[in-house]
Order: sequence, then C-alpha cells, then structure tokens
Amino acid sequence: MGKLISFLIPTRERTELLIRSITLLINNAVAPQEFEYLIKFDSDDIESMTEFLSNDICDRIDCKVLITDRKGGYADLYIDINDLCRIATGEFLMLYNDDAFMTTQNWDEHVRKYSGRLCVLWPHSGNRTHNCFPIVHRKYFEILGHFSLQTHNDTWVEEVSRKADIEIDVPEIFIRHTKNSNYRQLYRTEEFYQMEDERNRDVEKIKIYRVKEANP
Repeated sequence: MGKLISFLIPTRERTELLIRSITLLINNAVAPQEFEYLIKFDSDDIESMTEFLSNDICDRIDCKVLITDRKGGYADLYIDINDLCRIATGEFLMLYNDDAFMTTQNWDEHVRKYSGRLCVLWPHSGNRTHNCFPIVHRKYFEILGHFSLQTHNDTWVEEVSRKADIEIDVPEIFIRHTKNSNYRQLYRTEEFYQMEDERNRDVEKIKIYRVKEANP
C-alpha cells in the first residue's frame, strides 16, 4: 500500500534544521506512518548525509536518499524535484524545505479528505500570494511528466493549478518558513516569465485529462 504523502526535500549543509523540520511534521500528524521522506543531498555534501542518516530520526521514518551532482545549485533545483517525484510512492507529493516548520496539529487530516481527487492543495505560510509548499496529487505529475520546469517550482505549480482550476486553498494548515532571501538572485525570474508557453501547455494537458475523465 502506498503512502499518503511523499515529502520532496532538497537539503545542503543544514542537517540540524532538516531534523527539526521532519520532527515537527511527525509530531503534529495523526498518521505519520503514512509519510515518506525523499531527501536530496549533493554529492559534495556527503558529510551532511552521513550526519542525517546516523541520527535517531531515521529510525522513525520511511526515508529514501537521492545523491546527485550539484549542477547549477539552487538554480537547477527543479531538476532534483522532478527526480524525487519519480521515486515517490505517495498519493500526494509535497514540496518541502529544511527550513520549513509545521505548526498545525493533525494537519494531515486536512490532506486526507482530498484523497482520490486531482488537485493541488495550498497550505498557508504567510501571505497567500507567496505560499511555498504545494501539495500536489501524484496524478498531476503523471499527466505532465514533471513537477516544474524552472527554478520557481512553487510559482510554476501555482500558475498551472490556478489556470487548470484544480487549486484548493487550505488555510487550516500553517507552515512557518524561515526563508533565506540570499537565494533570490538565483531564481532566474526573467526566464520564468519567458516560459509562459510551457506552463500553458501544462494547463491544456490537465484540462484534456479532466475532460476525458468526465467522459470515459
């Protein structure tokens, strides 16, 4: 039987934060045994991976580790996210960070009620227009063949899910995010806007799937 949620977590040199982040997901959940954690480490950061795997937290979780070259670093993060999706078994794929901290008790119950439905759930993490942690039904990934095609992973999913009319606001879940603004210069924002055609193709694929699903 597959898991309810697969967490997609890239990390680098922040093992202590990563352990805290995962601990809060577990401690605030009703059924943490239905989670799997897909952790991506860079091949030049084996020390962090070793430190993480030797921690007691790994005895409490279902964890898969992916080790790849750093490539372009943060700017190529979407490649790693797509790779993590390919090995995920969860019904939902949740983009998550090692500096994200779950604050909502029984938060997973708010996800479970959307089981079986093609949708993208949006927990809150501050301003609604800047939420960072989409929870994507795996059918989304299966239809498109990717989570995102650009560094702005969350913004890509937000635009596609909104235009395809599959996004659902979930204010009951709140995640505190200690975002590092030093990464902003690596977002390739101009490139993101130049890829509007690619996102529109994603939207059309989802719309076509939904029509076929409604008219088998």
